[in-house]
Amino acid sequence: SMDNVTCHFFAQPLDHFSAPSGSRRTTNGETFDERYCIYDGYVEDSAAGPIFFYTGNESPVEQYVNQTGLLWELAPKHSALVVF
Repeated sequence: SMDNVTCHFFAQPLDHFSAPSGSRRTTNGETFDERYCIYDGYVEDSAAGPIFFYTGNESPVEQYVNQTGLLWELAPKHSALVVF
C-alpha cells in the first residue's frame, strides 16, 4: 500500500520534443514534478536483485500501488526492488 512505499519527485520536461539533445530541459525550460514510488523491503542484495518496474498511465499512482497484486506477490520471491 502507499503506507509502505517511499515517493520521490524529479523534474520532467513538459515538452519532450523541443529539448536540446542530451538535456532534460526544454527550450522554454518548462517542467513538471514527476512522482515515482519505491519499495525496497524485499531487497536482500541491492547489487544483484531485479527491479520490478510498473508503468502506469493517466490514473493516480496510488491505484497501481494498492491494486497491483501480482507485483507484490512476485517481488518477495525474487528479492526485487519495486518501482511505480
